[in-house]
Amino acid sequence: MGQTEIIDNNLNPVFNTSVQMNYSFEILQEVKFEVIDDDGGDGKDYDLIGYAESTMGNIMGSAG
Repeated sequence: MGQTEIIDNNLNPVFNTSVQMNYSFEILQEVKFEVIDDDGGDGKDYDLIGYAESTMGNIMGSAG
């Protein structure tokens, strides 16, 4: 769906890129967020650091 910018050599990066998605109340929309360490800068050599899975309904219905 989308990807943020790559921020080099920073353990606490601040991302400026937003990813927008369409949301439909009637459809179960599953979403997965992945955090990767891009080792090569070319998008091909990376390590998966972690991920989270949810639904758009759960995210849209949460407080804040």
